[in-house]
Amino acid sequence: MTLEANIKRLFWRFQNGKFTPNEQDIKSLTEIAEWINREKQQTLKHNVLFAKLYIKQFLEEYKTFNDFKFAQYALHSYLEKPITSIYEMFADSLNEIELINFCKDNGIDLDTHPLLKDLNDKERERVIIEKLSDDFLNYLDGKWSYEKIEKSLNNQITEAINRYKNVAL
Repeated sequence: MTLEANIKRLFWRFQNGKFTPNEQDIKSLTEIAEWINREKQQTLKHNVLFAKLYIKQFLEEYKTFNDFKFAQYALHSYLEKPITSIYEMFADSLNEIELINFCKDNGIDLDTHPLLKDLNDKERERVIIEKLSDDFLNYLDGKWSYEKIEKSLNNQITEAINRYKNVAL
């Protein structure tokens, strides 16, 4: 029987009032389960790269939360986000890292809270910021544009897919 016929038969049997499974019902249910298993295997076969990254990220989430259910929840919450949100998060993080590196490379201490710095350190950092004000403002605005990041990530992703798409399970 087809999958549709198997499902119709089981619905008919369930709605019929009394339900005592017979051999045909068990056969229908077995064929549905086999079809689902074949589909899962086929889906996995066509998404090996996703599976690898899912497993890697799931492990990272588990290391963070030390709880399988919460790790899965966190990972699925991330996967539910629109891709544009993911690009934006990446762009924000990348630009923040660039700003931090710029500050550190130019002698601006970001590890100490400004209220805990003495007057000499504050003055020294003020002079640095004033001297590098144009560069500093560029880093504050974001060194990398969203468009440039999206284009670069798309290139990297498609290159990786093309390079590794034939890697077996």
